[in-house]
Amino acid sequence: MPKGNAETNRPIREGVRFILTIVLVAGILFVLLQPFELHLQTLESELVQSGLRVVGTETRATANPIQFFAGEKLIEISALCSGLMEIILLVAAITATRDASVRKKVIGIVVGVGILFAWNLVRMLISIQQLLHTSLEFAEFTHGVLFRVMLVVGFALIYVAWLRSGEFLETGKKKQWW
Repeated sequence: MPKGNAETNRPIREGVRFILTIVLVAGILFVLLQPFELHLQTLESELVQSGLRVVGTETRATANPIQFFAGEKLIEISALCSGLMEIILLVAAITATRDASVRKKVIGIVVGVGILFAWNLVRMLISIQQLLHTSLEFAEFTHGVLFRVMLVVGFALIYVAWLRSGEFLETGKKKQWW
């Protein structure tokens, strides 16, 4: 194969390697973390109930730790609501990024997971408030949109911010973002 073709195909090979690494790391993390998903849902249920009480919404627990009443509505923090898949994908994407030091990856994973977790709690609070204070149809629509868009946008923003933070995380010096 001529040398020019190898250089032309390099971005394709790197892209395929990046995607395969994401799939592999995400698969491993999913298998390892799946047994803890109910614990994550329970924690999020408790935190969301606390957040709702802060804004004046009465909550009541049920026998099921991932269900509670907000006002008169039964709320369930399902496995899809937990954000575990988005957290796993963020960790996998950061891990798969080749041109980053281990230090930068660890910082990105710790900070990114924390931000994504908090972002997901805000999304749940907004969705529940929509359910309590608007029509069921509108609440279902906004829940569907917020569920997907907020987590995907949050994931993308965190990953891009992490990519752009390279020099600062490596040296502690700020760099221009443009």
